[in-house]
Amino acid sequence: MKTMLLCAVATTASLSSAGGAWAQRAQENAARSATDAFGANIGAEQVGLYSGTDVRGFSPTVAGNVRLHGMYIDAPAGITARLITGSQIRVGLTAQSYAFPAPTGINDFSLRPVGDRPVESLLISGGPHRAYAIEYDAQGFIKPGRFGVAYGVFANRTENQPGDTLSTFGIAIAPRWRPTDKIEIRPFYALHIRYNDRAGPLVFVNGPALPKAPKSENFTPKWTENDTIFQVNGLQANAELTPQWQLRTSVFRFTQDDEGPISDAYLNTGANGLAQVRRFANQRPFYHETISGEARLTGVFTRGPFRHTVNLSARGRKVDRNYGGGSVVNFGPSQIGLDNAPAEPAWRYGAEVADSIRQGAAAASYALARRNLGEVSLGVQKVRYRKTLQPELGGRSVSRESPVFWNGSASLSVSSRLAAYAAFTEGLEEAPNAPEVAVNAQEAPPAIHTKQHEFGFRYIVRPGLRLVVGYFDISKPYFSLDTARVWRELGVERHRGIETSLAGEVLPGLNVVVGYVYQQPVVSGEAVRAGLIGADPVGQMRHTGRVNLDYRFAKAPAFSVEAGLVYTGGRAVSTTRFAELGGKQLHVADAALLDLGMRYRFKIRGASSILRLQALNVFDAQRWLAQTTGGLSLTPPRRFAATLTTDF
Repeated sequence: MKTMLLCAVATTASLSSAGGAWAQRAQENAARSATDAFGANIGAEQVGLYSGTDVRGFSPTVAGNVRLHGMYIDAPAGITARLITGSQIRVGLTAQSYAFPAPTGINDFSLRPVGDRPVESLLISGGPHRAYAIEYDAQGFIKPGRFGVAYGVFANRTENQPGDTLSTFGIAIAPRWRPTDKIEIRPFYALHIRYNDRAGPLVFVNGPALPKAPKSENFTPKWTENDTIFQVNGLQANAELTPQWQLRTSVFRFTQDDEGPISDAYLNTGANGLAQVRRFANQRPFYHETISGEARLTGVFTRGPFRHTVNLSARGRKVDRNYGGGSVVNFGPSQIGLDNAPAEPAWRYGAEVADSIRQGAAAASYALARRNLGEVSLGVQKVRYRKTLQPELGGRSVSRESPVFWNGSASLSVSSRLAAYAAFTEGLEEAPNAPEVAVNAQEAPPAIHTKQHEFGFRYIVRPGLRLVVGYFDISKPYFSLDTARVWRELGVERHRGIETSLAGEVLPGLNVVVGYVYQQPVVSGEAVRAGLIGADPVGQMRHTGRVNLDYRFAKAPAFSVEAGLVYTGGRAVSTTRFAELGGKQLHVADAALLDLGMRYRFKIRGASSILRLQALNVFDAQRWLAQTTGGLSLTPPRRFAATLTTDF
């Protein structure tokens, strides 16, 4: 570690002499930048309750609720960090400004900007374990004010627990062209290669008791490693047609070329940690391509204290992918937590299915706002959806629908400090694909109808410190593994809950991001009434909380300390009800993890730099994590990391 840091200092110092210092990545600090606790990703840092894979218990990325600068795109695997500065989760009050919100929340990305001067940044980190990262970002100009470019390259290896390795490499470029003062065009391209990907095993229990959590180490065999190539490219353009009307367009293409993941699962595991079957499933190589985009015309008209906003939008997507035909091999009884992996078997693949989706939507919205009072809005979408399945052996099937969805919201400025809001949203979203451990692995169910109601308030405690409290109620079809491990719809899942956020400076030098969610996730339907499954959705928490603190010393401003506390409530492990538990489902217990760190700001030959040291899971808490698939994985053990970032 010491050698790596010294090399980083020497490399950064030699590069920084090429230009003047101007803060960019060295000033990234999510705990100080976040305006709420609902989820923010800034560079390599993330704070808040929610993420792109979990908002109020659901995944906005899986649902298709991804945006790029507010414009619709279909990015099933997100976007590489070299292309973006970060992302923001839009829920509650932060989603009120969106013309067309989504029931599962929105994960909104931002392209790396091209500012008014050239800048370069280098980040080098080491840990945890044998992990490392090298990230280089820059922006420059060919014609100042008219044509510039942001670009980056990275190579890293992650290893949150010993043996759980993943190596990645990528490049990204995003020019900015302003042919006139009223037009901006931003094409972009990113390549992300993931190799030596060895996913850790999942443990599936068959009784009313959990096995003891073994030492956190990945013993999945090396022959399960696979490689994947992700590419994204597209264009965003904005044009001011008149002082009142603006036209925005977005085109986005995503491809995933995967040589085929291999899953490792311990099935029917008893309380003694002995699994009756160790199952490896090797999926056939698959290719996933999606082309999506939106054109939006926005008009803003001001009359005295009133502002009228009209949005007219057309969006669509085209998805082509293949799945199925995986080869499954079962081995005999196996003890979890031991290096007892068998030799690679001979794989025999089956037939696969070609899956294509064609979806389009026309939408309109209107919002009326009165200065210092509030805003009301109403939107409507007409969607056309077609899904075609073409098995390699068998006949083609087609499903179609063309629903109409409504959304509306209202916000009221009760005083200069207090604002209240309420909203309802309907939408068509994608259901989660079947996991690799399912009999019908990778199968993509048809799109589902979802709806959400919410209300709440925001109170400005003082300038720079905000409190938000909200209530939400979300309903959508429930997909999980049945007793035969088939991934299918088993009922209706409803999440009702209260979320709270406090973010800002509470004391001089002390910034906090504090969030807590209490929700009641419940499944209803014939399978629950018949007693075939429990009413608790698998992998969903009733309580979750997160606290991030950042304190900068007044007498030594170059130093700051940080802390992160994550609390997760118990979760149902499977849909099965056990008589030994009084007819209830088996749950993992509540747990809390503590992270600590410090930052030191300094200069290397005039270049702004920061050294960050982290100790993660300080008390080495070892516990099971329940996935929505019903599989159990382990929390990463105590680990350490060091990062050096320099802008030059």
